[in-house]
Amino acid sequence: MKQKMTKSSLRHQLIWTSLVCLIVPLAIALAIGNYNTNNLIREQAANNASESLKLIESQLTNTVRGLYSVANSIEFDAWITPYLKSPAYSNKQTSVAQVTEKLYNLTHDKTGVYVTVLTTDKRFFTNYLLYDRFTPLMLFEEPWFDRLNQLSAYENYVVGLHPSYLEGISRDPNIITFARTFRTTQRIFAYSVISITETSIRSLFENYEEQQIMLVDRDGTVVSGENPGSKFPHFEKLKERRADPVITIDEKKYIYVMEPLRYYDWTLVSLMPYDKATKGVNRIYFANFFWQIGFILVFVILLIGLVRRFTGPVIRLGEVASSIESGNLSVRSDVRGSNEIGKLGRSFDHMLDRIEEMVEQIKREQTQARKAELSMLQAQISPHFLFNILNSIRMRIQLKGDRENADLISTLSGLLRMTIQRQDKMVMLREEITIAIGYMDLMKSVMREPFQYRIDLAEETEEALVPRFTLQPIIENALNHGLRKGSGVIGIESAAKVDSLIIKVKDNGIGMDEEALRELTDKLDRGRLEAARAASGGMSGIGLANVYDRLIMLFGPRCAMWIESEPGKGTCVSIKIPRMGGQQLD
Repeated sequence: MKQKMTKSSLRHQLIWTSLVCLIVPLAIALAIGNYNTNNLIREQAANNASESLKLIESQLTNTVRGLYSVANSIEFDAWITPYLKSPAYSNKQTSVAQVTEKLYNLTHDKTGVYVTVLTTDKRFFTNYLLYDRFTPLMLFEEPWFDRLNQLSAYENYVVGLHPSYLEGISRDPNIITFARTFRTTQRIFAYSVISITETSIRSLFENYEEQQIMLVDRDGTVVSGENPGSKFPHFEKLKERRADPVITIDEKKYIYVMEPLRYYDWTLVSLMPYDKATKGVNRIYFANFFWQIGFILVFVILLIGLVRRFTGPVIRLGEVASSIESGNLSVRSDVRGSNEIGKLGRSFDHMLDRIEEMVEQIKREQTQARKAELSMLQAQISPHFLFNILNSIRMRIQLKGDRENADLISTLSGLLRMTIQRQDKMVMLREEITIAIGYMDLMKSVMREPFQYRIDLAEETEEALVPRFTLQPIIENALNHGLRKGSGVIGIESAAKVDSLIIKVKDNGIGMDEEALRELTDKLDRGRLEAARAASGGMSGIGLANVYDRLIMLFGPRCAMWIESEPGKGTCVSIKIPRMGGQQLD
C-alpha cells in the first residue's frame, strides 16, 4: 500500500508540476497579450498602410520621372534643339509636323499627359489638338510663367495643381503641371510645359479601397485625391501627432500614416477607419486563441498518459537503487528500452559485471606491461659491455703504438656514453665545450677536407650552465653545410650579459643568400617540433630545430636563437639563454 501511495504521489507531482509550468506562463502570456493586442493591431495596420504608401510613392516617382524624361528627350534631341533655337525654321510646315510627331511618340504610352513647347520667338508645338478658345501662347500670360525665367539650367519648376487649360480636350477639371526652360549659356530659347491630369495621379490610389489616400502639398492643399484643390483641415494636426498612429476626426477613429515624398514637399497621407483595420486582425487573434486552448487540452491528456507510463520504470529503478544501497549487489531491475530510462536500467543491471571486468582487465594490462618491459630489457645491450669492448680495443691499439687511433676510440667512447644517457640535464659550459672538442676531433678523421677550430670563451661563462648536448648539432650543421666544399675554421665564442648567456658558433664556409636564410628561419619556427620527432636517436639526427625546441621547453620566452649569414663569408648561429651558475647544477 505504501509503495502504491509513493507511485501515485510521484505521478501526481509530475502531472501537477507540468500543468503549472504550462498553464501559469500561458495565462501570464495571454494577459500580457490581451493588454498589448490593441497596440500590436494598430502598429500592424499602420505598417500595412505604410507599405501601401511606399508602393504608391514608388509608382508616383516613376510617373513624375517619366514626365521629366520627356523634357530631357526634347532638350537633348539632336534635331529638335537646333530647330527650337533658330527662327529660320518658323515657316517650314514639314519641320513643324516632324516635331509634333516626335512629341506624340514620346507620350503615346502615357495616359493624360499633355506636352507644350514654346519658343521665345512665339512658336509652339504640342502633342494634342488645339481648339478655338485656347492657343498655347496663352501660357505666357499665366501668373507663374515669369518665374521660369529665374530658373537655372535643367532646373524643374512645379506649378502644382491648377484648373485645366484644356477644357475642350480633357474632361478632367484639374491638372498638375511641371515646367522647365531650355537655354544656352547666354539665353533662354524655349520652354517646356508638361501637364498630367489629376485623375491620372488619383488612379494610383484606386487599388486601396479601405484607405482614403491623398497627395498633399506643404500648405495642406490636396494635390490629388478626394476634393483636389481644397484644404485638408487636419494636416497640421497629423504632423503634430507622429508618435501616435490613431487620430479622432469627427468622433471617428482613424489610423493614419504619412509618407513624405523625396521632392517638392509633397506628402502622401493615408486614413483608414480603425474598425476596418482591426476587424480582420481581431478575428485571426481569437481564432488562434481557441486553437491554442484546444491544443493545450490535447497536450494535457497526452501528458497524463505518458507520465503514468514513464513513472513505472522510474519507480522500479528506485527500488533497485535502494536494494544496492543495502548491500544486495545481485539484484537486477530488468528495465529495458531504447530511451534514457532503458539505458539507465541496463547500466544498473550490468554495473557489478562491469566492475569485475575492469578488475580483470587491469590485471591483464599490468601483466602485459611487465612482459613488455622484460622483453625490452632483454633486447637491450648493456652499455657497460659496449664501453668495455671499446676500452679493450683502445688498449690493444695503444699497445701496438697507434696512439692517435687509440685516442679517437677513447673520444668515441665518451661521446657514445653521452648519447646513451640522453637526458635534458644541465652541464657546465666547459664540459659542453669538452664534448664539442671531442666531436670535432672525431670529425677531422672523416672529413675530406681538413678544418680547424677556435675556442674563445669569456672566463666568467665557463661555469655557466647550459643544456647537455647543445653545441654538437650546431657544429654538425656547420661541418655538413658550411664547410662541405672545402676546408675552413669553426669558431665557438661565449659572452655574459647581466642575466643571460650568449653562445655563438661560427664558420667561414659558403654561407647563404637572403632567400635561403629566410627559408631556413621560417622552417626553424614552423617545423621544430616535427624535426625533433623525426630524430632517429643518433647524434646527427638532432638538428637545429631540435636544439631550438629543447631551449623553448627549458626556458620558454627567456631564450632566443637566430642565424646570420652572408654568401662566401660564412654563417653564425647564436643562442641566448638565462645565465645560471655552477652551484645550481644537480
